[in-house]
Amino acid sequence: MLGLAATLDLEIEQLDVWIVFLHGDLEDEIYMEQSKGFEVKGKEGLICCLRKSLYGLKQAPRQCFRGLRTSNNLLFSSVVATFFRWRLVSSIVLCHRLFRCNIMEHTEIYGKRACQLVKELASAEPGQLTRFNDDLFNQVIKECNVHYKQFYELTRKMQEEGLDVQSARNADHFGMLIHHLSLLRNKRCLMAYMYKRAEIIHSLSWKVRRILPQDIEEKLCDCEKRYFKNHSSALQSYMKEMGSLDLTVDTVPPKDPYIKVRVLEDIGVTAIGDRDTNLARHSIHFLKRTDAEHYIFQGMMEELVG
Repeated sequence: MLGLAATLDLEIEQLDVWIVFLHGDLEDEIYMEQSKGFEVKGKEGLICCLRKSLYGLKQAPRQCFRGLRTSNNLLFSSVVATFFRWRLVSSIVLCHRLFRCNIMEHTEIYGKRACQLVKELASAEPGQLTRFNDDLFNQVIKECNVHYKQFYELTRKMQEEGLDVQSARNADHFGMLIHHLSLLRNKRCLMAYMYKRAEIIHSLSWKVRRILPQDIEEKLCDCEKRYFKNHSSALQSYMKEMGSLDLTVDTVPPKDPYIKVRVLEDIGVTAIGDRDTNLARHSIHFLKRTDAEHYIFQGMMEELVG
């Protein structure tokens, strides 16, 4: 399950290690009947003497901890110790939610909304934008403000009590730790969400130049529209300074400079090359690839192959 979660970038909210108690050595002799369906043929009347503890056995937790303290198996010790540290931190988080957090509901999982933003973006097709989720984005910002306020209040409380914030290990310290880590996680998710969208918007300016297709523009927030406009203007200014060099054309040399296209939307009479061309709906033309790519990307034309 851990491998699957790492591969798919999922979050594990609960983990139960069934085999953790199977390594404990038993001090007393304990016998059990043969499991149904696994009886030894001809010896159905015999019973089994346990060599190791079983999950569900009353002695299993005690023997597991005892073996952990005396075990020379560093790998096993580190894995089990990490597991129980994880359970301890989970308990601290739960207790902090129940007794310290008065603004958020205690049933809420910190950072869940921020993860939803990233997963929403990751679920889209490569190079495609989803609609900017204003509602969820603002909820994450609000959660960040709550974490900061709680962190500041706990810090001030410890300072008023004369405690060292760095070395004290009381409930307030762990509360600060939870809010600090949750705040960092939210900020990383927000930055990843905006950075990935900015990358796609940046690539659009090389394909559609200054005019965004309407279906794409509807998916952008106001700041993203301004970013696209400023980047496109800077790109156009640079190409103009370079002697009207068009850098937005396809960098891969085409096999044929002319392509056959069908007009999907009525564009009207447009100057293409050194002449005017009537790009009426459903009309078919042979155009230079550089002249048609702009319309193809906007969904106003399609290339006819074959």
